[in-house]
Amino acid sequence: MATNTTTVDDKNNNKQFLQSSYVQGCQSSIDGIIWENSMTLDIAVRMLMMQFTEMKLMLETFRNDFNRKIDTIKSELQGKVSVLQSDITTLETEYEGKFVNQDATLGQINHRVNHLYLNMGALENQKELIISGVPFVSDEDPDALFVMICRQLECSEGEELLSSTRRIYVNGLKNGDISLLLMEFALKTTRDRFYSTYLRRRDLKLRHLGMPSDRRVFINENLNAGAREVKKAALLLKKVDKLTSVFTKGGIVYVKRR
Repeated sequence: MATNTTTVDDKNNNKQFLQSSYVQGCQSSIDGIIWENSMTLDIAVRMLMMQFTEMKLMLETFRNDFNRKIDTIKSELQGKVSVLQSDITTLETEYEGKFVNQDATLGQINHRVNHLYLNMGALENQKELIISGVPFVSDEDPDALFVMICRQLECSEGEELLSSTRRIYVNGLKNGDISLLLMEFALKTTRDRFYSTYLRRRDLKLRHLGMPSDRRVFINENLNAGAREVKKAALLLKKVDKLTSVFTKGGIVYVKRR
């Protein structure tokens, strides 16, 4: 009768075989998991790359479309600006002549107004003359001074009876102060005749009025404020040789250029 015997070595060998088989099986499972995970990561990376590429293309398309629209709007605006500039140029050309004519008309009106203003000022003082260069004396008689002037200029008899003379400013004057004398004539014709006589002779000095001096005495028209300013400016120009002569006639200032 046969008997089944198992040695200790056989048992050890079987045990080693089982252990080896188990280890190999575990290793295979691990390798499978690693391979599967590797495949999943690769797919995820590829998907991200695809999404990035699509996003890049979309942004590029958007940028191109945006630039194209900007260029279109810019061209339209440039066209409108060109049309507007052309319209403005046409309008300026159309009205340039009108503006020039208007300026000329306004200049003529302004000249007439100024001339009228000067004439009105002259009318206010048309019977008056101013004596300058005569020093003040406390006991003076202005009318007596005028009589001496008439005699020196050899005016017609009786003219001294048709006028009155007075100091324009009296308050605060001291002996020797120079102050203007105002001559007022009853008639403009008398005033004009007297002034013409003075302009022809121009020989009038303080000694002719009883004063020990050869300083000249001047007689001028009594100008209004505007005419005085004009004369003042004209005399400054004459002083720097811009004008050759400055004179007044009928209350209006006249000049002669070089």
